Amino acid sequence: MVTTLVTLTVGFSRVNVTDEFGQPVAARVQESKEKEPAYDLHVLTTIPGLSY
Repeated sequence: MVTTLVTLTVGFSRVNVTDEFGQPVAARVQESKEKEPAYDLHVLTTIPGLSY
């Protein structure tokens, strides 16, 4: 498994992030340093390793 920080630029400051089971996930939103008006959404995510 790999744990990584995912950052998305969004156009709104209020978000609800859920996992695949519909459970809330901790997320942080802050004003974007790259674009205005925009916000950066940060979510710590664990994903399975690649396999076949």
